[in-house]
Amino acid sequence: MLTRFFDQLDRWLIAVAAIILIGLGTLMNLEVGARTLLSRSTQVSDEFSGYGLCAITMLCLVPAMRRERFLRVDGIVERLSLPLQRAAETFGALIGLAVSAVLCWATGKLAWTSFQFDSRSIEMSQTPLAWPQALMPLGFALLALAFAETAWRKLRGTAASRAEERS
Repeated sequence: MLTRFFDQLDRWLIAVAAIILIGLGTLMNLEVGARTLLSRSTQVSDEFSGYGLCAITMLCLVPAMRRERFLRVDGIVERLSLPLQRAAETFGALIGLAVSAVLCWATGKLAWTSFQFDSRSIEMSQTPLAWPQALMPLGFALLALAFAETAWRKLRGTAASRAEERS
């Protein structure tokens, strides 16, 4: 059930990231056009592009992890037996879960502090920083759940292969 949830979530996250990317491209072209034709700046393109890039990164963490697109060192793991490969991948997923949980907590604390103190960007837009920062704990929470799902699948695969070896 969790796997189906993440399969559906992957599609939504990628679609939202694609929309943001189109918006960033539009914003950048608007900035270039305004500077070229009007000798003026939009004053917000640089700031909002940074927020958009962060949002795209956070939204695509889960699809990247589930498609094994994170940096991996397979040279040693590929030489192990299948049960040891699964054990190593389970251990790696548990480490990823722990790191993601810590990052979720730390970035959540950052966003909450920005919200409490009504921190705003120093740019002309005066964007409340809690809003763009809120995407970080959300992204890391989803990543932690995806690592938990991966660890669970690997553990089930390890248990199944041991049962088959005994038969």
